Amino acid sequence: SPNQSVAIVGPMADNQRDQLGNWIGDGKAGEVITPLSAFKASSNEIYYAKGCEITGETNEESIAEAVVAASQADVILAFLGEAEWMSGEAASRSIITLPGPQRDLVKALQETGKPLVLIIMNGRPLDLSWESEEVDAILEAWYPGTMGGPAIVDVLTGEANPSGRLPVTFPRSLGQVP
Repeated sequence: SPNQSVAIVGPMADNQRDQLGNWIGDGKAGEVITPLSAFKASSNEIYYAKGCEITGETNEESIAEAVVAASQADVILAFLGEAEWMSGEAASRSIITLPGPQRDLVKALQETGKPLVLIIMNGRPLDLSWESEEVDAILEAWYPGTMGGPAIVDVLTGEANPSGRLPVTFPRSLGQVP
C-alpha cells in the first residue's frame, strides 16, 4: 500500500550487476534500475540497509543496521539471492540454499515481528523450504534484467498481477536435483 512505510534490505536490493545475471547478452549494469531506486520513486516512505553480502561471513553490525531499518517500517522487503557468477555453466553448487549470511539476516528480520516478504533473485531453483515456513511471502524474480526494479515494484504494489507460472520444480534438498 502507498500508505505503508517499507524497509528494503538485502544484498540484491541495490545491486545492478548481479540483477543482470550471467546470461546478460548486451546488458549494461549502469542501465539497471534496481528495486531500491524504483521504490524511491514510489510514494512509500523507504528505510534501506544492505544487511549482508551475498557470500562471506555474517557481519553482526550490518545485520543490526537492517534490523533498525526494519523496525521503523510497516513491512520488510528482503532482496536476497545469488551473485551472477553463481549460476550458469561450470557454476554448480553443492549446497542449494541461500548462500552466505543471508539466512542469518532473515532470522534477525523475522524477530522484529513485522510482515516479511522475500524477493529472490537467482539463476536456478534454490532450496527455500526453511524460508517458506518462516516468512509471509516469497516472490521469485530470477535475474530480472535492466527493468527488474520497476517490474518488482509493480507486482508488490498490486499494479501488476503476479500470475506467472514456474517453469521448474523447486527441490527440497540437493539429492532431488538430477
